[in-house]
Amino acid sequence: LKRFSLNTGEIIEVVEDAVKRFGFKGIVLQSGEDPYYGSEELLDLIKKIRENYPVFVFLSVGERDDEFYRKAFDAGAKAVLFRFETSDSSLYSKLHPHSSLKERIRYLDLFKDIGYIIASGGLIGLPGQNAESVINDFMFAKQLGCDMYSFGPFIPHPDTPLSVHNRPDAEYVLKAISVLRLIDPYGKILVTTALESINPQARRQALMGGSNSIMLNLTPKDYVGFYDIYPNRATVDVTVENQITDALQLLKSIGRAPTDLGI
Repeated sequence: LKRFSLNTGEIIEVVEDAVKRFGFKGIVLQSGEDPYYGSEELLDLIKKIRENYPVFVFLSVGERDDEFYRKAFDAGAKAVLFRFETSDSSLYSKLHPHSSLKERIRYLDLFKDIGYIIASGGLIGLPGQNAESVINDFMFAKQLGCDMYSFGPFIPHPDTPLSVHNRPDAEYVLKAISVLRLIDPYGKILVTTALESINPQARRQALMGGSNSIMLNLTPKDYVGFYDIYPNRATVDVTVENQITDALQLLKSIGRAPTDLGI
């Protein structure tokens, strides 16, 4: 597995292209829980983006200290994408023996107290998970007051201990998303890249069955192939221009129109 990080200049270049060339109104700064960017470096990056571009900044940078998230909000980041993965504490402990669901939830409470817009959710089809557990996850996410739901299929990577487990059937995940729409008729429900990766028609089917939000991948082509969290990841070889064209054509074909490009 090749580790990679974009430097500040590369990220600013991506943001400038997204905002000035393509008209994006929101971007997600995403990373693993990696010390490459310390708190001060990341805060400086957020400030640079907000000082120079009229763009909404989402953070997806994992578990960092509380003070960082308070300062990041003041610096201009106003939303976080932070999944709890599963609301089943026993299952969570099996998957994360060195972490705790309680701590994960504490972060979500912290974000809410600070004032962040929160996108959260979990994985569908985890080993040991049943349909009741999935419904409990949906109810838990609604109870949290999530502004956007991010629920996608568990896709095992062949080089991990969970490789012996099967991913869920796309139809099962799509039905689950439809149930989530019934639970929250007015929420934003994301079509995850993982769902698109197991079924090329999943974006269309999900939008017809309950989802109403999509995200486009702005990672530069020199890096995008290194993001190897599961096999056959969607949009790896698709340019930003083509992603936008494909998204607009899809929305038009199902009688929809975008409200915010990039959010």
